[in-house]
Amino acid sequence: MSRSLAIASVLCCAMSLTAFADYRSANGDVLTDPTRPGSWRASAGAGAPEMKYTLNYIINTDARRQAMINGTRVGEGDYVSGARVERIRQDAVTLRVNGQSRELRINSIKGFRKSP
Repeated sequence: MSRSLAIASVLCCAMSLTAFADYRSANGDVLTDPTRPGSWRASAGAGAPEMKYTLNYIINTDARRQAMINGTRVGEGDYVSGARVERIRQDAVTLRVNGQSRELRINSIKGFRKSP
């Protein structure tokens, strides 16, 4: 009986630890528990890698403002890979990552050089 109780308590502890973890989908989006309180934040350990964001392109017309970041099409207010898209301009996108503002810019090609 006591062995069964010990095994059950170990299983409960293991399951409760996974309830507080964030998971990443195949494209890098952070999947969080929708029932977790909004004020709860997991601490990013010292060894936590910083997420990389790649701005693929921007569509900025009178009708819409969209961008492709990390292969995902987003608009202002959307989330991608754990970051919120705050603003889309003609040449840059502003993200909110862990409470800090981060700007992604389109790399401009300044011309082509003809090789001899």
